[in-house]
Amino acid sequence: MSYAPFGYEYFSVTESVPLVTTSAAFISYKTLSPTVSGGDYKFSWHYVWSHNAANNDFVGQIILDGGSDVMNISNDGDGHRQEPKDAGGGGTGGTNQRYHCSGITFLTLPPGVRTFDLQFRSDPAGVNSTIYAAEMDLVRVSA
Repeated sequence: MSYAPFGYEYFSVTESVPLVTTSAAFISYKTLSPTVSGGDYKFSWHYVWSHNAANNDFVGQIILDGGSDVMNISNDGDGHRQEPKDAGGGGTGGTNQRYHCSGITFLTLPPGVRTFDLQFRSDPAGVNSTIYAAEMDLVRVSA
């Protein structure tokens, strides 16, 4: 029996145009939609974000195939919820501070088209939440 080498399936997507929202409903920033042969994969992500408030939250998530949040590894609610403690400052999205979020998880995926949708929102509505740049990568690690 022969096996393909590590990484023979590699998919990546990047975005560098900022997107600002004041919505409390999730909006999509970038989507990775590879056709995979099935097996075990390493999925990694990185994005730069800000939230123009000192007392409420930026919320981010990456939804796999319209279902679960791959960032919510502990199943405790939100994949990424953070209160940055900064308001004003005059940058894009109202603040001049930038924060980074990144992670890695391992997934067993069935064959076919898989969709990873990076989404974000403000909590509560009416406050600027921004994503500035993002990258998502998927690499097969075993059959």
